Amino acid sequence: FPANGLTAIGYCAFMNCSALETITLPASVKTIGDQTFYGSGLIQIEVAAGNTHFTAKDGVLYNKGQTILICYPPKKPGTDFTVPSTVQTIDESAFQGCSALEKITLPASVTTIGKSAFGNCTALTDVTVEWTSSITNIDADVFEDVDRSKVKLHIPVGKQVDYEAAGWTGFDFV
Repeated sequence: FPANGLTAIGYCAFMNCSALETITLPASVKTIGDQTFYGSGLIQIEVAAGNTHFTAKDGVLYNKGQTILICYPPKKPGTDFTVPSTVQTIDESAFQGCSALEKITLPASVTTIGKSAFGNCTALTDVTVEWTSSITNIDADVFEDVDRSKVKLHIPVGKQVDYEAAGWTGFDFV
């Protein structure tokens, strides 16, 4: 991806590029549109040294301070992922279409989860969330096209009513 000088990557720019397995964002990139990598074959995202807006860790794309998880590559191998405790926001469509992901852990630090964040994660069967108070609200579309009844939702003891009130409904509570 020889694009030195490129400052923005637009909405859906690499959508459905199934042969695209790795990408290195140049140091000059400052903005990335929603659903940029949805449906792609990405297994890893890298960021060139010197980029002041983005960083990648283990192939996952974050903002520079790692407070926003921007994109988990749709074809990243591995079935288990724990969101780092620095993350406060999971972007719109961040995990959308991640077909291998079976288990995810969300730390208490996450306060915002974007639209379709886990949409079409059809292998997802196990979600652990750690909020005991100030439970992060979710919209119905966060788990779009995921059969919630087949997902074990691990929550703190005695909090099911609170989670359901925050939109976490239809799961197999554990």
